[in-house]
This record gives sequence, C-alpha cells and structure tokens, in this order.
Amino acid sequence: DPLEYKLPLLDLRFREYEEDDAPLDMQKISSAIRESDALVFVTGEYNHGIPPAMKNIIDHFGPDYKWRVAAIASYSAGNFGGIRAALALRTVLSAVGLMTLPATFAMSKVQDSFNDKGEALEQAYETRIQGFLDELEWYASAIAKAREKGVPGS
Repeated sequence: DPLEYKLPLLDLRFREYEEDDAPLDMQKISSAIRESDALVFVTGEYNHGIPPAMKNIIDHFGPDYKWRVAAIASYSAGNFGGIRAALALRTVLSAVGLMTLPATFAMSKVQDSFNDKGEALEQAYETRIQGFLDELEWYASAIAKAREKGVPGS
C-alpha cells in the first residue's frame, strides 16, 4: 500500500542499492515479494490507467517478481469497474516477470457496492470473489511446485 510504505520516486531500483543500504521499507517489500507465491494487485482507475504510486512501487522490485503469479482486482466509480486500468496493469506485471491470472476481479460503482466496513452489499460479489481466489490459489500452488524444481536460467 503506497500509503503504508513511503517509497521514493524511482531513482534507484532495490537491486541497485548496496547490501543493507536500501530504505527499510524497500527491504520489507522485497522480502515479502520473494517469500510469496502469489500477489494480488488492487487498483483504481485514473484516466484509464493505474495510479502513479502503484507503478512506482512495481518498478522498484522488478526481478523479485519473477516466477510468481499475480491477480488483479480493479475498481472504479463508473460502470467499467477499472477494467481499463487492469488491462494496463496486466502489461506492466508481465514486463516484470509475473504471470497474471486470466480473470480479473472488477468492481463497478464501488461507492454503491460496499458498505463503510468494506463488506459487499450484493451476494454476487461473494460468489465472484470466491471463484477468483480459488483460481489464484490453484495457479499459485502450481507455480510454487514448478519453482521448487528449478526455473529456466538458474
């Protein structure tokens, strides 16, 4: 979350710092990525794209993402549910080595779809999110098993 982890605008990527010289937040994020089999990227849509803070975070950690699975959840205040941002994000995630799920979890008119506690107001969201998470778990498990056997170029 860009609000939780205050990263500088991209000047040096994580791997370009000398060992232990990277900011602590960068070290925490890198470690969390490398310990993960899958990541869920939640993006709003701004001018048909992803928020600049999200792109900044992604760009800091390129090699750490390789051989992992990514799922995309998108939202917007309009009817499209952030799907244009999800499409843009899919390209970025692929470029850093992540394999993205075929499905995207899009949330339209987000301001009318959830209560103040973040709970879905329609049962359809519960059904859709369960399918989305089941798919993520399946892909993450498959990729983790394959990664244990080794990855190309290693």
